[in-house]
Amino acid sequence: MTTGARRFSGLTLGLVGLAVLAHPLYLERFLIYPGVEWSFVPLVHAALSAVGALLVAGGIVVARGRAVRLRGWVGLAVAVVAVVPLYGVLLAATGPLDPSFPGSGIRRAFVAGLFAGAFLVGGGLAGGRPRRAAAGIAVPVVLLVPVVVEWTQGALLEPVLELYFLLTGAPISGIPYLGSLLLVSAALLGLGVELASGGVDAEARPPTEGLKKDDIL
Repeated sequence: MTTGARRFSGLTLGLVGLAVLAHPLYLERFLIYPGVEWSFVPLVHAALSAVGALLVAGGIVVARGRAVRLRGWVGLAVAVVAVVPLYGVLLAATGPLDPSFPGSGIRRAFVAGLFAGAFLVGGGLAGGRPRRAAAGIAVPVVLLVPVVVEWTQGALLEPVLELYFLLTGAPISGIPYLGSLLLVSAALLGLGVELASGGVDAEARPPTEGLKKDDIL
């Protein structure tokens, strides 16, 4: 991919990501439940926020066309996990949403980790990076412990039912399995970013055979 095409692709991803992040402005129009606002579906909001953040971050990676090491990808996942619930708190502080509304904290962080993890897994599989794929699996697993503690303070099956609703429900335009489609899209986005950025082997050491000491240093 040429530099111009890479930059255009990165800019396009970034703009699409910003549009997805702005979903609180228009999401109510697509909810199939009459008389409710977007805050009625906090986990769907978290999923869309995570996808939007990943699109913006992926666009930056593609546009720069530089190698990203494993710690950079992990840092990206951690940033998404932190930004998504903070975005919900920010919207709550500037709008009618109650900050204590279920899903404003660890639940949204877990959903963000689920999508960020899928993004890392997709990129890791595309580039043959088993450590990145393993890190993608570890992100939501690590968050599973606090989310189970927080989630089970309500009904016993509440965590299962809410995740089931997120992945299979149709609260937006009656589209079934929208959450699952978004999760698959996050993995495909990670795959696409890896391929579009040139698949530079940032995790492998550069070959040193035949080089002089001065060349290595």
